[in-house]
Amino acid sequence: EDADQDGLPDEWENEHFQSLTSGPQADPDQDGLSNRVELALGLDPLDAESSLRLIIERDPETRAFWLRWKSANEGTFQIESKSLNPSAEWSVLEVPVTMIGGEARSRLSPVQTATSPSQTFRLKFILD
Repeated sequence: EDADQDGLPDEWENEHFQSLTSGPQADPDQDGLSNRVELALGLDPLDAESSLRLIIERDPETRAFWLRWKSANEGTFQIESKSLNPSAEWSVLEVPVTMIGGEARSRLSPVQTATSPSQTFRLKFILD
């Protein structure tokens, strides 16, 4: 049910805000994610520590990177990378995402990261 027709289920709004007054674009914990995105990711809209953070780890043996982030719900995630060259553009990495108990993981092989010795990554969550 969505009595105020704002796209947020009343049950979710009442659970987190005890009312229907916080709209889908609001960001009460000021973590940069709107209530709509927090709902879609299964995060707590009142806890900035529950925000979407990309953790990058490198396997010293295989030289592969593991990217992981919290996500209680499945969604559409896009991983992008670019070299540290200021004129470089972001490119989408076609990698599978695995959900394991509230965490999403993706493995980047050394071949996928070999185009530039120094690069940065970003994670996009795409709302349907």
